[in-house]
Amino acid sequence: MDKYYLIYNSPIGKLTLIENEEKLISGIYLNKKPDKDLINSETSLLKKLKKQLEEYFDGKREEFTIPYTQELTPFQKEVYEILEDVTYGYTISYGDIAYLLKRDGAARAVGKALSANKILILVPCHRVVGKNGLGGFSGGVKAKKKLLKIEGSEIVGAL
Repeated sequence: MDKYYLIYNSPIGKLTLIENEEKLISGIYLNKKPDKDLINSETSLLKKLKKQLEEYFDGKREEFTIPYTQELTPFQKEVYEILEDVTYGYTISYGDIAYLLKRDGAARAVGKALSANKILILVPCHRVVGKNGLGGFSGGVKAKKKLLKIEGSEIVGAL
């Protein structure tokens, strides 16, 4: 079976949208060239994802209804489950996630778990911030700031 990709020129840069063999989104990458084994095609799922992303960037969408998949370690899965509860416009710190997992002092481990996110925006790792700043983001801090600004997060104005 084939995997497909579509390039979407978003307000934060070129997003490579990837659909796997099971017709699930398996990747959203910022400024990354697609693998050679992928087929450039605007499938119905990739078209739907692109439309929802456009609505998100226009401030008209706060939630996504796109099926996706990621292979996660048990710890990553725990971190991402907490992240699912962080809604549009809100943020949480790496330390707060560690605390909720009953793993005080594991803020760096939370950051490492989030750095493995292959599905930017749909899995909103950009909503996780440091205690004294924005923290990291695989797409870069500039893109993270833009995403938080789009969502009206108060943290952007505070930094």
